Amino acid sequence: MSTWYLDSDPPNEAFAVTGEIALLSLSDRASASDTLQQLKTILRDAGVVNQCHNGFDYLIIGGGTAGLAVASRLAENKPDKTVCVIDAGKYDSDDRITIPGLYGHAVGQKEFDWCYKTIPQPELKNREISSSAGKVLGGSSAINYLVRMRASSHEYDAWSQFGPGWGWHDLLPYFKREEKYVDYEWGTDQIFPGITKEQDEQARQDEPIFRGHTGPTHSTHNDIYTDLLKPTIETLNQLGIKTNRSPYCLATKILFDTNDVTAVGVDISLVEFPGFPVSFPVYGREVILSTGTYNTPRLLELSGIGNPTILKKYNIAPVVELGGVGENLQEHPFVISDFVVKDGIFTFDRLRNDQKYQEAQWKEYRNQGTGAYATTVSAYGFITLENFLSEEEVQELKKELDQEIHNATDPFYRQQLEIQRGYLDNSEVGNVELIMVPKVFATKPPEPGVSYISLLVSLPHPVARGSVHIKSSSPLDPPEINPQYLSNKYDLKILTKATKFVRRISETKPLSDIIVKPSTPPASVTSDADFEAYVRERVVSIQHPIGTASMAPQSLGGVVDNELRVHGTRNLRIVDMSVAPLHIAAHLLDTAYAIGEKASKFDLDIFFASDLFK
Repeated sequence: MSTWYLDSDPPNEAFAVTGEIALLSLSDRASASDTLQQLKTILRDAGVVNQCHNGFDYLIIGGGTAGLAVASRLAENKPDKTVCVIDAGKYDSDDRITIPGLYGHAVGQKEFDWCYKTIPQPELKNREISSSAGKVLGGSSAINYLVRMRASSHEYDAWSQFGPGWGWHDLLPYFKREEKYVDYEWGTDQIFPGITKEQDEQARQDEPIFRGHTGPTHSTHNDIYTDLLKPTIETLNQLGIKTNRSPYCLATKILFDTNDVTAVGVDISLVEFPGFPVSFPVYGREVILSTGTYNTPRLLELSGIGNPTILKKYNIAPVVELGGVGENLQEHPFVISDFVVKDGIFTFDRLRNDQKYQEAQWKEYRNQGTGAYATTVSAYGFITLENFLSEEEVQELKKELDQEIHNATDPFYRQQLEIQRGYLDNSEVGNVELIMVPKVFATKPPEPGVSYISLLVSLPHPVARGSVHIKSSSPLDPPEINPQYLSNKYDLKILTKATKFVRRISETKPLSDIIVKPSTPPASVTSDADFEAYVRERVVSIQHPIGTASMAPQSLGGVVDNELRVHGTRNLRIVDMSVAPLHIAAHLLDTAYAIGEKASKFDLDIFFASDLFK
C-alpha cells in the first residue's frame, strides 16, 4: 500500500517519505511548471502511475478528521491498493496546534483556518459571524478545543430514520475502534463532585461495553483543575443537575465520466504562484469527498452537482441535479458570560497575570509534558429544560416548537423538527449545553491581575436551518454561508433563558461565595429584555456546522445514501460532518472519527471491475 498526501508544505523538506506516507510540497518551488513536472516524475518513478493506469484506487479530497480516518483504515486494510489524499492545508506541528493549554489559539489564524464569515445576520444586528474550518492536515481537529464526547443513543438512532444502519448500535463499534481511553484515578482531583464510590465502580464494570482502549486516538482526563471546578459542580448539583459518570494544494472540480456519472478524479490547482495558475488532474477509481460542511457543497456545486438554478446562475453545466446540496446547514450557537472571582482563587488567568508562573508552567510542559499547558477545558454538561425552567416556561417553549412544526412545509425539515420535539420530552437528551471555562472568555480586554470564571451556554438542536452555496464560478472564492441564526422565536427564547440561568448559577452557593461580580454582561443586565439584547449582540458560532450534504432519501432532499454515495453518481462518496442529517448534543470530533471508521468498511471496491484508467 502506498498512501500519498498532496499538501502545501511538508514539515522538513520539499519531498519527504516516511514509511508508506509521502508528503509532497506544492509551494516550495521556483516555478509552478517545475512543481508539476516533479510531481509527475515522482509519481512515475514510484510506480504509482503505472500501477494505477495514471490514477489511484482511492482518491480522498480533504485530509480532515474523517478523511484521514478513512484513508488510514484503507491503507491498513487493503495492502494491494493505493490511496491519495489531497488537502489544501499543510502538515504543521505549531505549538498552537499541539499544546493542549493553547486551545483556541489557532482559530482565526489564516495559516491554520479558512477564516470564513457568514453573510450579515439580520437577527444579530447584521453582524458577520466567524465560521472556522481547519486549513491544515487534520482539518478542524487540529484547531479545536480538544473535546471528546458522544451524543445520546437517541440522537444517533434519529439519524437511522434518514439512513438505515446509522443508529447508536451501528456506530458504537466505530466509536470504540478509534479510541484509546485512559480512565481517571479514584481519590484524585479527577473525580468530580457528586459521584459516589459505588457509582464509579459500576461505571468501570460497564465501561468495556462503551469505551475503546486500543484505538489510535487517545482520550483521558486533566491532571490539574482550578479552584473553580469543585464549587461549579457542587452548585449545579445544588440546583438539581446531577453529575453523570457513565460514558494549500486546492481541489477545484470533481471530474466525471458523464456517460454514467462515474467520478474519475479531481482537478487540483497550484494556487501559490501569482500570475502562473497551473491545474492538472489526479485520477481515482473511488473518489471520497471529505472537505467539511462548508467546502463540500462548494466543491459539489463547482463540479455540477446541486440545485440547477444556482449552477446555471454561474454558467456551470449540471451533471446531477440535487436541490439539497448546500441546504440544511445546522450550527450550535453559543453565548458567553463571565464573572470576576475573589483574589487568591486559582484560575488559568494566572498564566496571564503571573509571569513567573507562566514561565515555570511552560518549562514544565516542554520538559515533562505536564502542568497547566497540558490541560484543557474540563467541565461540560447537557441539561434539560426542566433542569432550569419553570413548568410554565417549559410549556411555552414546547408550544413555540409546535408552531414551527405546524409552519414547516418541507417534509425533510418537518420530520427533523418532529424528532427535535420528541427530545424535549426525553430526559436522556440534553436541550442546552453548559460549559465552564476556568479563565476570562468574554471580557475584552480583561483587567490586569484579575481572575474570572466563564460560563457558556449553547443550543444543541437549533430550529434554524441555513445554507452554504457558491457565490461565483471561481474555486478560489469562499462560499456564501448563511446559518440564519435566531431566525425563529424558539432559538432566541431558549438561548435567552439559558443565559439568564447562568446569572442564577453565579448567585447560588457555593459558587457565589467566590464570585465578586458579573463582568460580561454587567450587573445592570437583569430583565428578560436586557438578556435578549445581550444574546443578539454576543451570540457566536461554536464551530460545529453539519448537514449541507445530508444523508437522506433523494425524495426528501438528501444528498447521499446510507453508504454515503452521492445520489445519481456511481462512485462519489462524502465522508465528513456534512452528511449528518440532524444535529446532536455533542462536540463533533468523535462522531467525525466514527463516520470515517464506518466508511472504511463499505464495499468500496465495487466499481473497480470497470477498470476506468486503461
